[in-house]
Amino acid sequence: LTKEEVERLLSSCTEGFYPFVYTALNTGMRKSELTYLRWKDVDLDKRKITVHSREDWQSKSGKSRTVDINDNLFRFLKEYRHQRSEYVFCTKDGHPLANNLNRRFRNAAKRAGLSGISIHNLRHTFASHLVMAGVPLGTVSKLLGHADIKTTMIYVHLSCDHLKEAVNKVNF
Repeated sequence: LTKEEVERLLSSCTEGFYPFVYTALNTGMRKSELTYLRWKDVDLDKRKITVHSREDWQSKSGKSRTVDINDNLFRFLKEYRHQRSEYVFCTKDGHPLANNLNRRFRNAAKRAGLSGISIHNLRHTFASHLVMAGVPLGTVSKLLGHADIKTTMIYVHLSCDHLKEAVNKVNF
């Protein structure tokens, strides 16, 4: 998604769904990692989120990893912190925000005038914008929790404008 599309998507999210989408865009975390994220795994002092398997949920690789919290997400999470559940993204009654996530996303995307995208596109958007900002692929791979940089290459979609800028850096 372009920055303009991201802005439209965020403005189209319901109040209860916005925090989930905003965090996904700023961390590149997987849908399931966000769904079962607990406050005790969010360390605002160190600005880190720990993703690890538990009895009730398995991470994709089964391994633990940490995700850094950027400045914007840090400010957001400080304001957003609620006490109704151990889960960061939850329903009003405290259950993980697991039901109807895909439907919620499709509805927000439709209101934003976007089609053919899924929640997983937020992870692709995170990776692509990091690469377009000049972040090395190895770093992006680590941020996404990939064991192999080849997997990261699947996530990297560069905008046409970025490609034009890149080719203009060669000037013979």
